[in-house]
Amino acid sequence: MKLNEREICLFAFGPGDKEGRIYHKTYTNTASFNPGFVVIPGIGFKERWFKLKGNLLFYYKVNEFGGINSKDPIAFEPEPEKKHIFGCSNQQICEDWISVLKRSSYQRLKNELQELQMKIIAKTGSDPLSGTVFFNQQQ
Repeated sequence: MKLNEREICLFAFGPGDKEGRIYHKTYTNTASFNPGFVVIPGIGFKERWFKLKGNLLFYYKVNEFGGINSKDPIAFEPEPEKKHIFGCSNQQICEDWISVLKRSSYQRLKNELQELQMKIIAKTGSDPLSGTVFFNQQQ
């Protein structure tokens, strides 16, 4: 499915599946990247408000008062040369985000759809996705 920028911004409004403050930094020199370091806010990391909705991750800039401008979401776009580094205020928050991000991956959602589709076909004998936009994508 292709979405334009306007559709993505409209989708970003409303409550997300998971939201919260996370420290963020982009890293382009992946050869010397060491994922074992401690995140120190203010040392190259910026505090952002993140929102996961479906399998799309958005972030918002945090202003000097700690608020966000919800009219200005930024969506992540594929950039293979960049790595995104995230940090949280404590270990539990990090583990929660990692868990929810793993569950929301496109491939996992696609696999779940196919699994449910096969179960319905086995029980009813007909494909529940025939005649939908999803039917042609799985062929």
